[in-house]
This record gives sequence, structure tokens and C-alpha cells, in this order.
Amino acid sequence: MENASPSLHERPNCKPQPRKETTMIDVQDVLKHLALDRPVFHSEADFQHALAWAIHAEHPEARLRLEYPLTMGGAESVDVVCLIGDELLVMELKYWTRKIRCEVDGEPYLLKDQGAQDISRYDAVKDICRLERVTGGRSQTVAYAIWLTNDRSYWSVPQRMDTNDADFRIYEGARLTGRRGWGPNTGAGTKRNREIPLELEGSYVVHWTDFSNPSSGSHGTFRYAVVEVGGRVGD
Repeated sequence: MENASPSLHERPNCKPQPRKETTMIDVQDVLKHLALDRPVFHSEADFQHALAWAIHAEHPEARLRLEYPLTMGGAESVDVVCLIGDELLVMELKYWTRKIRCEVDGEPYLLKDQGAQDISRYDAVKDICRLERVTGGRSQTVAYAIWLTNDRSYWSVPQRMDTNDADFRIYEGARLTGRRGWGPNTGAGTKRNREIPLELEGSYVVHWTDFSNPSSGSHGTFRYAVVEVGGRVGD
């Protein structure tokens, strides 16, 4: 997005500010339409590409980029960037799977058990922190952390609230705010490269929505959550 304004490479060090209402893209609506055409994906990259394609189909005027670098020459990037006029939309996607075999429109899908849910939850919260940095101080920028999974352990309320990854739990109705860190008994292997506690500027309540049912098996239901960052932060 050469010479695009606003630019992601201008990153003021300040807290997110409320933005004006925008009608540029309804992410929830895009996901609902996407589910009709693509109820399941082979991988996170497949999901990322399909979502960007769905946005392009509904908004051909949008300029879309995948794996967009946050800084010039930097190693850190965001999954999807969409620019319409002066409004910037940024998305971080996660796709977590349990093992299923299914076929959709003659196309076979074989998803594996990914496991490591505690690490995945940490990374999901870290995405929100990253998006807060991207949107900080930008009145025409909004970002979304989008999680899609057929693993009910993500959206289900846990039976215990004192697990090592309790601060990173993203079940239905969970509130994410403030400092998020590992429990005292977390193993070094689990925390490797993820030792640093995460600090959230905003307050976010997680809500899950049904996405699709491509399989009748025990893991055949997919649900998604969308966390908006830099816009209507909080309830």
C-alpha cells in the first residue's frame, strides 16, 4: 500500500482512542457469508486467504494485503490489512482444530488435533496487545482478533478457574483486561518464548458465535469469536 494514508508504519506510543462509527466493513456479516461458501478450511493460511477474498468480493474497491509488516524491514507482521479510502482495517486470525474428516462440495478435508491450547490462548491474547499498538491513537483505524475453532475447550467455561493459563482463557463471557500472566506452577517448556506477561490497555468481553457444521462427528461444530480493538473497547 505505497503512499497509503494512514500508514501502519506510523505507530504513536499512546493509548487507543475511541473512533467514529464506520460503515466500511461489517466483519460479522462477512464471516456469515463466508461460512456458507467455506464452512471449513485446510489451514490458518487457507482461512486467511478465504477471508481476504470474501472481503474483496464484497468491497472490490478495498486494497488488501496479507502478512503486512508492522515496521519497515521489521520481522513482525499482521495477517490481513484492508484500506478503503482513509479507513484502515487490521486483522489477526487464529484457526485451531481438532481431528475431523469431512467432505464439502467434493473437496476432502482432514484436520489434525493441534493441542497446546494453553500456548494458543497466550498467543491469542498477545494478538490483542499487538493490535492495541497498531490502533493506538488512530481515529480511522480499527482492528479485529478473529478466532475460529472446532475445539470446544476454547469457548467452554472451564470447570476450574485456577489453571496455569487462567489469565489467557477465552471462553464465552470471559473478560480480558489488564495484566495477563502464567500461573506460578507453569512449566518452563510451556512458557518458552512466552515468559513475558501481557498488558492490555482495553477491556474485552469474549463472545462466541456458531460458524458451521461440516461434520456430524464430535468435533463437527465450528464457532468463532471476534474481538474489536481500537473502536468500541469494552462492553
